[in-house]
Amino acid sequence: AEIGIDGGTITEIAFMKYNSNTADRKIKVFMLNTTKESFVSTSNWVTVGDNDLVFDGTCNFSGNAGEWTTITLTNEFNYTGGNILLCVSDYTNSWVQSYPQFYVYEGNPSNRSLYTYQDSYPYGDNCSQSGTRRSVLNHIKFNYKPAAPKAPKAPTNLAVLNDENIFIEKDRDLVLTW
Repeated sequence: AEIGIDGGTITEIAFMKYNSNTADRKIKVFMLNTTKESFVSTSNWVTVGDNDLVFDGTCNFSGNAGEWTTITLTNEFNYTGGNILLCVSDYTNSWVQSYPQFYVYEGNPSNRSLYTYQDSYPYGDNCSQSGTRRSVLNHIKFNYKPAAPKAPKAPTNLAVLNDENIFIEKDRDLVLTW
């Protein structure tokens, strides 16, 4: 709800880099529409599945601090206008000493982020380990296509003004103004 649109199709996400370190990482990105506003415990993970997968591939986290790393989604996300749960899972199976870091907004309402990590192998798509909760949010940009505008409702009450007669010629348009 914080992104300020009623809905649409998200086509890209971008993270703002905090440092200039680079790395190629094999990641999966999952997105869900949710009513969830925080994580109530360190094991309050949300189950994700194949229907929630929006990106599965290698991402090059390069660029300087303050620049954006953009990921074009392989499966566009149908955003319905509420909260979004964004899950990034790294499947690289290795670590780098000087890894890329990303800007976050600090001092947000409690427990808005939940994460865990290990160096040698991934947890899989649904983690059952205890994680760490934080009161931060990533600096994220969503590129989207707005939802299609809704058709106007048909008028329920039409009247002829000034008691004039209305004649419609064959194969002509009639314009009604209300």
